[in-house]
Amino acid sequence: MLSKQRKHISYRTCLVCRQKFEQCALLRISFVKGDINISKGAEKIGRGSYVCFSKNCVKLLQKRFLENSLRVGLNDWDWEKIVFELDNLVNEKR
Repeated sequence: MLSKQRKHISYRTCLVCRQKFEQCALLRISFVKGDINISKGAEKIGRGSYVCFSKNCVKLLQKRFLENSLRVGLNDWDWEKIVFELDNLVNEKR
């Protein structure tokens, strides 16, 4: 008898609050070939970090946390772009 296999659910940790969530419930910040991408879930490839949809976590995200997690240095323009996009996505969710 073959039992039905349960579908695997991926969990990831928010970079700020350190709580675990399903991967699809987080915002993914990825670094691919010199470009920063922000997406919902795991649509993009490359090194990525996750932040939950909490407005508090987006506000408390620090540049150095993200740089260490992505293993890349961010210039001020990229950082401002990330903060702006994250804020917009959190506001859309509400």
